[in-house]
Amino acid sequence: PYCYQFEPYLKLWKEKGLKDNISFSKIPVQFNEKWIESAIAFEIGKRLGISEEMNDVIYNYMHEENKDMFSEEDLLKFFTQEMNVTPEDFYKHYNSFSSKLKMKKYEGYTEQFEIMGTPTLILITKRGSTFMTSPSIAEHPVNMITTIDFITTKLSEQY
Repeated sequence: PYCYQFEPYLKLWKEKGLKDNISFSKIPVQFNEKWIESAIAFEIGKRLGISEEMNDVIYNYMHEENKDMFSEEDLLKFFTQEMNVTPEDFYKHYNSFSSKLKMKKYEGYTEQFEIMGTPTLILITKRGSTFMTSPSIAEHPVNMITTIDFITTKLSEQY
């Protein structure tokens, strides 16, 4: 629910327009077995080119309608009924080797940056410096956005 609560703040930040030297990527985390399927859903959405439109639908599906996304059957139902994806297209990506590799890569990010909760924002500079903020660090979602804005502004002034 924390990512769901954070999403409106993130949308506003992105709508302001990202600076030319900033790219933004969402990365799903997998803290336990139940989260693996939602991470796979994220990857399927990316591979089908529907991740942006899927974002609001998936949050509504999980948090407003209280529907599960914890099994293959849950995901199939979501993609076919909510996103109009054919079962063939769903399974093409659900079972793909490249999707499984991405899951390992996402898991690696969680470990590398020692992500302990969501949402977490990580800023990685071209020189390899990293800055991280999360609700436990910033104490409020608005502070997370303010922190990232401040850091990106300062870094832009330096380079």
